[in-house]
Amino acid sequence: MSLKPTDSQITLVSPTFNHEPALVMLLKPDNVKQTTMTCSRTGEVLYKVESNASLTKCSVFRPAIEAPIALIERRDFFPDKITLEGEEKQTIKGWLQGYGTFKEFPISFERFGKLYHWKTNLINQLAVSKDSVVDDNPEHPIAWFERSKKRVVDGKPVILQAWLALEADAITIQDQAVVSFLVVEHKLRTDVRASALVAGRATNFVV
Repeated sequence: MSLKPTDSQITLVSPTFNHEPALVMLLKPDNVKQTTMTCSRTGEVLYKVESNASLTKCSVFRPAIEAPIALIERRDFFPDKITLEGEEKQTIKGWLQGYGTFKEFPISFERFGKLYHWKTNLINQLAVSKDSVVDDNPEHPIAWFERSKKRVVDGKPVILQAWLALEADAITIQDQAVVSFLVVEHKLRTDVRASALVAGRATNFVV
């Protein structure tokens, strides 16, 4: 049994929001290297994420489009690279400012002349905001992510599905928001896992 974000009071994730986002995508499973992202309202598949057997190449697809909108290549001794739809291959740290092993947040990217910044809080939840203009709240996220959780509801164990929420401002850069999220969340999980191993602790999510 699983619950949708609307069942778990999605607005509690970010207290600055007093309405539901423009779009909520459920991730099943909660694995940013191999997952299906569906619209919570309609069940429509919006993105598929597929990796090769060695997990060194990760492709992000939109339904009915044969070519991926992004190809992510992860390497052990050389810089990670990414090929975005319609663009040349580049290093991920060339696309995402601040990207790198154990580098501090924020991690930023540019789209249509605006900068967007992924940030994390004390419990490692991701949210992205954009550079503000007059009267905008720079801390108001336009997208945020919640990992899956195990809970007990009415005495029964359930799993709250992982989800990514987008406000209208994020819909205008939806592909870039999704791809950057997949890259940044993977980095965050990898960093947390490495830190936990050094400290002798266990983590409960898939890298």
